[in-house]
Amino acid sequence: MNMATKIGIFLALVLAASLLVQLFFDIPRVTAAVFIVAVLITLLLVRSITSPLGKLADYAEKVDKGDYTADLVVEGEDEVAKITSSIKSLVQQMMVMRGEEEATFTGSMKDGLIVLDQDQRIIRVNPAIEQMVGFSADEVLGKSIFELEADLRFSPIARLSQVQSSTDDVVLVYPTDRVLKVHPSRLKSREGKDLGEVRVVIDVTQERELDQMKSDFIANTSHELRTPLHSIRGFVRLILDGQVPDSETQREFLTIIDEESLHLGNLVNDILDISAMESGKVELERQSVSMKDVVDNVVLKLQKLAADKDITIETNLPDTISNIEGDSRKLEQVMTNLVSNAIKFSSMGGKVFIRASTESEGVLVQVADEGIGIAADAIPCLFQKFSQVDSSITRKQGGTGLGLYITKQIVEAHGGKIWVESKPDEGTTFFFVVPLVMEERKKKRKVGEILVEEGLITEEKLIEVLRKQES
Repeated sequence: MNMATKIGIFLALVLAASLLVQLFFDIPRVTAAVFIVAVLITLLLVRSITSPLGKLADYAEKVDKGDYTADLVVEGEDEVAKITSSIKSLVQQMMVMRGEEEATFTGSMKDGLIVLDQDQRIIRVNPAIEQMVGFSADEVLGKSIFELEADLRFSPIARLSQVQSSTDDVVLVYPTDRVLKVHPSRLKSREGKDLGEVRVVIDVTQERELDQMKSDFIANTSHELRTPLHSIRGFVRLILDGQVPDSETQREFLTIIDEESLHLGNLVNDILDISAMESGKVELERQSVSMKDVVDNVVLKLQKLAADKDITIETNLPDTISNIEGDSRKLEQVMTNLVSNAIKFSSMGGKVFIRASTESEGVLVQVADEGIGIAADAIPCLFQKFSQVDSSITRKQGGTGLGLYITKQIVEAHGGKIWVESKPDEGTTFFFVVPLVMEERKKKRKVGEILVEEGLITEEKLIEVLRKQES
């Protein structure tokens, strides 16, 4: 309908209405026409105000129900139009802020997030789940889990989207080996309408690996305890029953009992050390320590172990090597663990090398062997608790997977660091460096020296305070 037609209809209505008013109220035709025009204009004005307000009310109701996609057309430039435009702009700003908040929230989540609609279509995922299962959001958004299930590459996300119980683990082998736990939850509107569901996916790989390591440790420790106990009990029973009459055989049996008892004692000490470290009860008896003396003591103690395998221990520690500040007993435990491991995993007739030098970071110690070496993929977990490179070999050599963990804890307690370099069948070299003076003592001494210089404390009192703090 064009403008001329609308004007014609309007004039016809005015003429008809004026005739009716003139007929009923007996007033001049012109007056009736003016009255009718005024009424119609008033109605049009009222409609021009109420119509936008009605649309605005409908829009507000939709937004209140969470429908931020609703559109609102702004017509004209009057006050109502300005109010409408302001409200629409405010809602758009809210949508932007809400999108940024959601992106920040989901992007910073360490756990994976999958959101499904009523038709089991994926409508949202976060970066964490993309990394877990190896896909991009663009590849799966808008697709149903049944479509994705048919594609082997997307089968992991399809599996995660179908898990019904949070008690079951989901084991994935692609793109990497992972163990995941899924927590599903239904999404409902304020009116109780089903909107879909959200699934939080938690990576429990490390927890399961730790559980497995603990189980392995318990099995290995049980074996280590049971074997010497059976041996001790068997030899003691033979002697008590009088089945070993000659003194030479008795002495041989008693020597075996002594060695097995020593092994049991070492195992128990390792477990106690772990317990003390985890409870924070390990304290260092700090003093000036000569690494040369520590190495000499360890070599003397392990000479018989080396001789049994015809292994030569070669040391290279210059007399000018600096002393370090630490716990000599703990440092001797570190050297004993490293050198005994080097002997145990070396072939008959091999060599073990011990070297030390003073570097800028402190005293650097190296323990090298010509043994079986360590595979590259085993090195990262070498210093973990309960970790063993090869359970069968370690068990044969009498290990429990605690020695290197304890060694690392002691070195780090001294403010140092430890690492390893190795190649299979080419031997292994362990390195550790210990600072000459621990940082904590450096700071305390510096503060003490300033106090002495300012005359706020005597040197004797400073020494007394430092000793009390050390104890």
